[in-house]
Amino acid sequence: MASRVPPAVAGGAYLVFTAITGVMISYIFWAYTGNTIVLAFALTTGVFGVMSAIGYTTKRDLSGLGTMLMIGLFGVIIAGVVNWFIGSSMLSWIITLVALPIFLGLTVYQTKQVKELAMEAAMRGDERAASQVAIMGAVGLYVTFLNIFLILLRILDIFNGD
Repeated sequence: MASRVPPAVAGGAYLVFTAITGVMISYIFWAYTGNTIVLAFALTTGVFGVMSAIGYTTKRDLSGLGTMLMIGLFGVIIAGVVNWFIGSSMLSWIITLVALPIFLGLTVYQTKQVKELAMEAAMRGDERAASQVAIMGAVGLYVTFLNIFLILLRILDIFNGD
């Protein structure tokens, strides 16, 4: 389906998606202190940048890593749904601590995948495919960045005693 959407429409949808997501997470300004938000954002930016650089420069085949990360992500989602019903703070912490390395790994994996797909499209001279790879890659990396940020907010909240 994504291949049938013109890049301009997909780009517009991406902007709308990020704006809506921004509005939906605006609760953080009521739930956390400004210092915690700034620290979490700075840490997220740094760690995301490092992980992305690793993904961009690595020569290794990461396809096996992608499969493991997706299995882990589904496990985290299932555990989160279960915890929504049972309300265990211990399980919530376990989910948080397991989710962080999964999303860090996804940053490496997604960055490498976007690079490889963009290079393939460029070698074929397919500008439309390159635009679609860029937009879909941006969506995936944005969601990953956002999840790392929210996880670090939770962790810092406990350590800062907010």
